[in-house]
Amino acid sequence: MNYKNFNKYIVRSPLFPLNTFFHLFGSEETDYNKIIEFIKKTEIQEAFFIASPDLFYEIQKLLNESNEIKEKDKDKLIKTIIKYISRLSCRSTPFGLFAGCGIGTFNKSNQIVLDESKKRRTTRLDMNFLVNLVTKVAKSDKIKVQLKYYPNTTLFELDKNYRYIEYFLEKNKRTHQTVSTEINYYLKKTIKLAKDGAPYKKLIENLKKFDIADEIAVNYINDLIENQILISELEPTVSSFDYLNDIINILKEKKNVDFILDSLITIKNKLLQLDSNYNNLIKDYNQIIEIIDTLDVSYNINTLFQVDVNLGFNKNTLDENIIKKLNNSFSFLEIIDNEKTNDKNINEFKTKFINRYGDEEIPLNLALDNELGIEYGIKPQIVNDLISDIVIEQKTEKLHILENSTYSPFLNKKILDAIENKATRIEITDSDLIHFNKIQKKLPHTISGFIQIIPVDKKIKIKLNSLGGSSAANLLARFCTSNTDIYKYVQEIIDKENYLENKTIAEVVHLPESRVGNILMRPNLRKYEIPYLAKSNLNQENQILTSDIYIKIKNNKIVLFSKKLKKEIIPRLTNAHNFHNTLLPVYKFLCDMQNYERKNHLSFNLGNIIKNYKYIPRIEYKDIIFSEATWILNKEEFTFLNESDDEKIKLFKILKKTRKIPDFVLLIEGDNKLLLNLKNKDFIFILLEKIKKYEITILTEFLFEKDCFIEDKKNNLYTNEFIISFFNDEQKN
Repeated sequence: MNYKNFNKYIVRSPLFPLNTFFHLFGSEETDYNKIIEFIKKTEIQEAFFIASPDLFYEIQKLLNESNEIKEKDKDKLIKTIIKYISRLSCRSTPFGLFAGCGIGTFNKSNQIVLDESKKRRTTRLDMNFLVNLVTKVAKSDKIKVQLKYYPNTTLFELDKNYRYIEYFLEKNKRTHQTVSTEINYYLKKTIKLAKDGAPYKKLIENLKKFDIADEIAVNYINDLIENQILISELEPTVSSFDYLNDIINILKEKKNVDFILDSLITIKNKLLQLDSNYNNLIKDYNQIIEIIDTLDVSYNINTLFQVDVNLGFNKNTLDENIIKKLNNSFSFLEIIDNEKTNDKNINEFKTKFINRYGDEEIPLNLALDNELGIEYGIKPQIVNDLISDIVIEQKTEKLHILENSTYSPFLNKKILDAIENKATRIEITDSDLIHFNKIQKKLPHTISGFIQIIPVDKKIKIKLNSLGGSSAANLLARFCTSNTDIYKYVQEIIDKENYLENKTIAEVVHLPESRVGNILMRPNLRKYEIPYLAKSNLNQENQILTSDIYIKIKNNKIVLFSKKLKKEIIPRLTNAHNFHNTLLPVYKFLCDMQNYERKNHLSFNLGNIIKNYKYIPRIEYKDIIFSEATWILNKEEFTFLNESDDEKIKLFKILKKTRKIPDFVLLIEGDNKLLLNLKNKDFIFILLEKIKKYEITILTEFLFEKDCFIEDKKNNLYTNEFIISFFNDEQKN
């Protein structure tokens, strides 16, 4: 598998060094005075405020020794603070001011030294608030009449009807439904006029040409707007550098908007002022909140401010030997990962398409219409597009397993042998791999490896977390709006994809939920965009509406092409949205097509065998760690959960010794990992509370306990995550 690496990489690291965790929680008893002094720091106060203002204000009560906090609630609050401190000193995944990212280059040495003075930040307002704002503004009578309007991006013509998707809010979540409306002469003329954007008054005047009374024309256009057949120029977008700026620029062209416009400009300037300093006082945020309150628009204080951190470096290079080590994982996974491409939905659709339409060219919207076309996707269910980065309480816990792993018998034997020999490490060798049939896999043109670099006895090892993605830019695009160096790097990846694909690639632009826009926002990355229930900022000639896309079967393959461009198109979704649970067939189909006939990842997965063990040793191949040592804790083992606190601690220590669980472990909570010190009573209680709620709890070893890879100028040590991207010239289409 001949992938070559780009010469840049992304590095991610937490706000505070690992030393902080050991200093505060290294002993059996937590020194709460140390905790209090730590959370009094201005930078910690601000970080907590950004992460959770509600928690911040509870902390103020604690610091002020307020009588409002009951002793029981105080204990719970302390445990929550401890979790957050663990997060900001141990976990590298960007989250507010808790962690950040930067960009480095490969050369001949490993040298990553953080420089606090070079750290920068970018602050945005919550997308949910901005969507609520423009919804209110667009409904204002004095503003509505000044706006331009476009047809709904999902609108398509079928027989004598227009069909389109409209959404409405149900318990603050978007619910979508397909609407059909009969085409009449006036509606068709209005849609045609609005194709490239038409001012409200022009739409009215156009109807009046046909001797329609002024009042009737106004009511008619208002109905089209109300029913989302016409969408205003303020419609939310997720392909922009700054949506707030977009709103300001649109309102600058309008009259009688001084109050709103002045407020938004003031807010924007105050956000820039926040970003001119790295650390700020909470009063600076409250000044912005006071202005927002005057706008009378609903918002959630806990998500109102979205912050990205750009780490600063004195040195930031990786030795090219890291790539050589990582290439071993390609070879290994190519052999051991025998999962097929996930084309089940696509292939079922293709069969049904051929049976119904044969070799006809069929409009995408018709083929995927949920009433008249071919059923596609999943049945309606309640899903969550976002997983919060900090989970204080979870209502459910599921063990994600891969069924029917083809290498289960092999791994079972390896694990059993290791347990019998009391080994703490399973090493897979080349001689083990001769028993597997190598299956040629077609992967995306660009992919990313998501890794951690672990120093072990002066030797470098790599923990591989994932390898793949429909594009190497998926995990990076979100940070393009706040880091120009990352934006340039992503453009380099996009240019390489354009060269390798040799077809027209079009970016899918869709906003599934307002708040999800916080992680989906990225600038315009590609020449063409497919807007779908979201606005594209590209010129009309660079927008491909779904009504312009047709499907046909060519050489037994599904092909999408644009009538307007007279070209085959390849859809791409360059962000990290989990589109698999969407109930919108067209959107899901476009996203599925980006991986059509390609396997979009290579993985090592323990599969369902994890249920058979209480402990699985670390699994390695050469210098690559594929799975940390893992302890599977069953609730039934913990018969002492209702005992007194002292008794619980005593019996837990016995169980911990029996199970040979180390002091420092990671508690796995969905996608989140929380560092625990199981010598420390507070962390023991945090773990026992978790065990009390769920049948199975997973712990893994903490790989950074003895050494780290990143340091600052004071020689403090930091945990790390890296995203290293690759391209394959041999797969050029």
